Amino acid sequence: MKTNPILVACVVGLMGLALGCSDSGLESGAPGDYGNNGAGGGNNGDGGGNNGGASVEVPGEDPGQGEGPALRVREYFPETLLFEPSVITGPDGVAEVPVAMADSITTWRVSGLANGPTGRLGSGTDGIRVFQDFFVDIDFPLYLTQNDWVAVPIAIFNYLDQPQTVRISVDPSSGEWFKMESAAEIVVHLEPGQVTAEYFKIRVVDAGRHPFQVTAIGTEQSDAVRRYVDVRPDGRERQVSWSGRINGAVEHTVPIPANAVGGGSSIQVRVLPGLFSQVVDGMESMLRQPSGCFEQTSSSTYPNALVLQYLRETGTSSPLLESMAIEYLNLGYQRLVSYEVPGGGFEWFGRPPGHRILTAYGLLEFTDMAKVMTIDPAILDRTRSWLLAQQDSDGRFRAAPEGIHEGATNNFTDSDLRSTAYIVYALLESGDRSSQTMAGLNWIRANASTATDAYTLGLVANALWLADPADPALVEVFTRLDSMKLDNGVQTYWEATGASFTYSGGPGLTIETTAWVLQAYLRAGRLDVVDRGIEYLMAAKGSWGAWGSTQGTILTIRLLLQRLKSAAGGGHGTLRILHDGVEIGAFTVTEETSDLLRQLEIPRVHRGDNGVRIEFEGEGNFMYQVVGTWYEPWEDASADELGMAIHYERTSLRVGDVVQATAVVRNLGAERRDMVMLDIGVPPGFSLQTADLNAWLADPALGVSRFEQRGAQVTVYLYGLAPYQELSLPFRLQAKLAVQAQTPPSEAWLYYEPEIRVPARPITLTVE
Repeated sequence: MKTNPILVACVVGLMGLALGCSDSGLESGAPGDYGNNGAGGGNNGDGGGNNGGASVEVPGEDPGQGEGPALRVREYFPETLLFEPSVITGPDGVAEVPVAMADSITTWRVSGLANGPTGRLGSGTDGIRVFQDFFVDIDFPLYLTQNDWVAVPIAIFNYLDQPQTVRISVDPSSGEWFKMESAAEIVVHLEPGQVTAEYFKIRVVDAGRHPFQVTAIGTEQSDAVRRYVDVRPDGRERQVSWSGRINGAVEHTVPIPANAVGGGSSIQVRVLPGLFSQVVDGMESMLRQPSGCFEQTSSSTYPNALVLQYLRETGTSSPLLESMAIEYLNLGYQRLVSYEVPGGGFEWFGRPPGHRILTAYGLLEFTDMAKVMTIDPAILDRTRSWLLAQQDSDGRFRAAPEGIHEGATNNFTDSDLRSTAYIVYALLESGDRSSQTMAGLNWIRANASTATDAYTLGLVANALWLADPADPALVEVFTRLDSMKLDNGVQTYWEATGASFTYSGGPGLTIETTAWVLQAYLRAGRLDVVDRGIEYLMAAKGSWGAWGSTQGTILTIRLLLQRLKSAAGGGHGTLRILHDGVEIGAFTVTEETSDLLRQLEIPRVHRGDNGVRIEFEGEGNFMYQVVGTWYEPWEDASADELGMAIHYERTSLRVGDVVQATAVVRNLGAERRDMVMLDIGVPPGFSLQTADLNAWLADPALGVSRFEQRGAQVTVYLYGLAPYQELSLPFRLQAKLAVQAQTPPSEAWLYYEPEIRVPARPITLTVE
């Protein structure tokens, strides 16, 4: 393989470098531009595909000549090879950056941004071409399910000037996670410049992430490549989780049922040092969420502004963190402004009319962004002006039925008080002290006694405190909140009924309510209550790393960052993790390493009760999370609030056939369900006809607001489903590979109540 391991930057001063896989694979017209998934011979278009470890060597053979030199196995296929935000050149304007090159046969795109000591800016792009005259590649699907079989395509590229005979075999080092259903070795004769493909048929047996290695020994040149594939358990995923603070030791029992699918059970233990690691963990959960609407984009962008502000205020920021946070913020900001509605305000998908609560949420976010980056001040002015234009003459902001009906707020007799408190709070946070905002505050003060729930009182308390911490009305509000709090001896929390502005209900609404109230208590200096409330929020954290909905997660992150400004950090001691009484991991914690996340996957999880114990000896504020996962046979699955199914007109096809499919979702209850999400999985070996998805948007009767495709999954956004409504979404798939595969997970779920989700029963498709 011909590579260049050193990059030379010829700009005096500071520059940033990035190497990413070229969008077009190898250079246009160059040998090896074989068009296999686009990005550098990638596996399903991910820049070289499934990442492995470092490349290794295996003994090579030369047919007819005995054992030859060691053959290097290509298995390192990262999507981005290098990202260096801060490279300092020498006085001669040159910087050398050593790069461990990947194994991808591609052209890497090199981008550089630089500034000199006088402030002059420069940029440039170039490429690093990686090529070899003979190579093979494996084109696995992104994933398979236990008991699937697939004819794995092996692409063979002979760019030599002479013919050669090649013996291609499945290497025994691939393991025993599959069974061969064809010969494990193929002999191919190749002409000069010939490109062809052969197939190995395998049936997958064991779940997990597995290697698949192919060795090609030629009479002239040889190659070996290893890819990785994820094999999913054949069943419905189930999880249990616990979170909280480690006080000496904690114990939990993870029950793996007797009918759990073999090979699919796991227990993960995470120890998070203090509150800041909880913030980072929550941010990661936001990045895993869909991001197709205004609120979702906000929720994945907003934490960066909050964290960057905290780091600057505490003097713990760094150039690397600054550059990364600003980059994410700029990307999010550009997308957020695209949701502004003609005529003013913001809405989930940028469609008029503007939505008052979402617009106020956007004003809060833009205000915090402006504290850490440069944004257009006109957008703050326009947003404030539009909100104030919605105000009634008596100072209130009504809970108007806009967008997706401002939903459940109309179920509350005090909905105008909630709406007014939230919007006035946002205006005050943005620095607005106009007579209109003060009129809204007076209306809140005059009507605060009508509030009957902690959610509304939490909003009222925050708005009143921002305007005047000494406001006498606050005394009565806090007195009522004190009488509403619930305490189990360790934790304090507040409940509310119905739904929040963004449709959160049940446990998610309790999280939002508690976070709102605790923010007011923190402003008032009631740290004893705040810390007991944070104990509740830590215990309420979901297995996926979030607190209920994205709104609950954002509110919790904001609260934790505010509390951190007055909280002591650090710690030292020893952490021990035991499974069924046997130590499986131990960590020594020092002051220097106390901010590191510790994560451990428990080996050999068994059916029945698995005892997990975490012990800590020393000093420090350490949190933990234990997540148990298993899979139950599909016949044990059930549905409640929603129904979901994927129907196929036929299940037996040939390569190249197009099959009609229909996603069907039902509201099984007598209440409207707002912000319904559908995740539709694309079966392995199939490609989606995206024109059908565009047709959904063109048909107003379907109520599809947006869709986005990410890898082998399509996420569909519905404004909502009426009581007992059934919706059918037709789409077509084309068979690309010979495969017998179970259709992937598809499910319907509620964005603001993510615990309500119902999977579709899988179907087996066969392509010959």
